[in-house]
Amino acid sequence: MSCFNSERFLNETVESILKQTYGNFEFLIGDDCSTDRTRDLLKTYEDPRVRVFYNSVNLGCYKTANALIGKANGSLIARIDSDDVATPDRLAKQVAFLNSNPSVGCVGSNLTLIDESGDELTHWDYPEEDECIRWALMFNSAIAHPSSMFRLSAFNAIGGYDEDLHAAADYDCWVRMSRVCRLHNLQQRLVKYRIHENTVSSVRTDLQHSIRSRVSQMAIRESCGLQLGASLTFIDSHSHNDINELRTTLNRLALEFKKNYTSATVDGFINYSVQSLLYEQICKLPYGRRLIIALFNSFNMKPRQRLTMACPEALKRILRRNINVY
Repeated sequence: MSCFNSERFLNETVESILKQTYGNFEFLIGDDCSTDRTRDLLKTYEDPRVRVFYNSVNLGCYKTANALIGKANGSLIARIDSDDVATPDRLAKQVAFLNSNPSVGCVGSNLTLIDESGDELTHWDYPEEDECIRWALMFNSAIAHPSSMFRLSAFNAIGGYDEDLHAAADYDCWVRMSRVCRLHNLQQRLVKYRIHENTVSSVRTDLQHSIRSRVSQMAIRESCGLQLGASLTFIDSHSHNDINELRTTLNRLALEFKKNYTSATVDGFINYSVQSLLYEQICKLPYGRRLIIALFNSFNMKPRQRLTMACPEALKRILRRNINVY
């Protein structure tokens, strides 16, 4: 765990690790030149499993993480951010899964989102099987970084985090790791992911959008053998208003992807994913959000509920009447 000015939530995070039901671990923490009380708090931990390192200059999250992992003695590496909370059985469940599945090099989990006070907001679910994760990686990170546990051998095989990629380094890591091993997400919610004003994902810059788009294009090339222009890297784009073009591109990707990966599970996941991606883009259109809210109102649903709570056939009927999508 790397930390910088983390005094506000540090104790809760550290305690959630020290209270794990699985106890055979070392907890490596790197302080990246904090200017608040983080360093003082770190000095109070007397548990022999805690090893704290202090950077002499500010290195950033991923350079610090690479340095810490280089000092690790174990063969499995579990990540956690300094403002998140692990459930007591997180390590036990992930260690057991990796021990039982030697072809899997990285395992994540679903997340519970909490606010600054620790109150539950909602949850984020991730694709479970390797093939579904590979599809999802073409559009965004498909493993929650603070929930990840990976084999040190797989991490070393890809050369660790690319320290120049800033907030997209975890996304890039999973894409490159998929070259050397299988990936998996446990469907339990083993980490509470805190949303607050300093959360990296909430302050993403144009540069970070650009970097994530490059990683997306790399994943598309590797999974489908396709080279798409920057204008079609659509998930982080807020200007892609041609829904029919997007639909055509997604169908093209699905066709190519299924040449290498196909099963009932993969086919079902891809179909749902295409609907969800179209839904997200339609919400960005001037009239799109009104259409979706109208759909939710017809089912007495709140606008923020995800597509999984709506009837896909009803969505199709409304969209057919208003835009040529299906």
